Amino acid sequence: MPTSRRNRKHAGPFEADSNKKGSAAEHEFAKGLALDDILSVVDQMNRTYGIPNTRVSLDRMAQDIPPVKAIVAKFLRRTTEICNGGVFAREHPSLSDLGQDFVTLPGRMPRYRIPPESVNRNLRSVLEAALGTLVMLPSKDPKSEYGVDKTRSLIRSLSKMAGQMRTAVEFPDVIGRFDTEDRTRLSRLPTELALASGALERALSTTKRIKIKMDRSNPQIRFALYLIDWLEACTGNKGYESAKTLFDAAFKVSGKSVPKLVERLAIEMHDKRRIRRAWVQAISASPSHVR
Repeated sequence: MPTSRRNRKHAGPFEADSNKKGSAAEHEFAKGLALDDILSVVDQMNRTYGIPNTRVSLDRMAQDIPPVKAIVAKFLRRTTEICNGGVFAREHPSLSDLGQDFVTLPGRMPRYRIPPESVNRNLRSVLEAALGTLVMLPSKDPKSEYGVDKTRSLIRSLSKMAGQMRTAVEFPDVIGRFDTEDRTRLSRLPTELALASGALERALSTTKRIKIKMDRSNPQIRFALYLIDWLEACTGNKGYESAKTLFDAAFKVSGKSVPKLVERLAIEMHDKRRIRRAWVQAISASPSHVR
């Protein structure tokens, strides 16, 4: 990992030998890299957008776009130099040959310290998996399935159900089938349903809806910027030009059109920070009105 504290958060948690204590163990943390964070993000994106687990071959990319070979070699060299405390990971389908060095510290999940001879192979696998997700992501998030119209439909359903329950519990041949505890619970249900309907109705009619943008709406942009931060955490360099070459090659070898974001990585990163600053200011100013 880079020595900068700002960069460490992107690469995930660290581990050290379990028989080391205090400052020695923390020093080991600062020199190591865990792969769990990026693998978790890749898995989450794949689940969210229904993407099959796939990879983009770095070898194929290097064949079609020769500069890729040097970029990947530099990525591997810089990562192993900076993260000289070791590369750590839990078991994952994208990883192999994790070795037998199983280390932990109190309060942290145990991880394998990947053997030096397997580090480059696993770093390549992680990068291939991340690029495979990037090229498969849609350019827009799906619309929310639960907007104002569905909320109003729910209000009507709750109100109707409250009336039906109120009628049902008044019939002896219905309520008489239950014991005392269940009858008490059922007798309260019509009122609770009506209260829930009323609460939702008041929320829609009296609360000002403020839609605050907290990130880019394009999943490809969000994930591409995450990858740039991760690459910086590994190598100590933001490397927009290197990222541009990698992303461009990944889309091309996958038979997909290269999106405009690849040419705008630095601009997109600037916009992301601007959006985040505006979001923080907005929620700080009027937190009770945001939903």
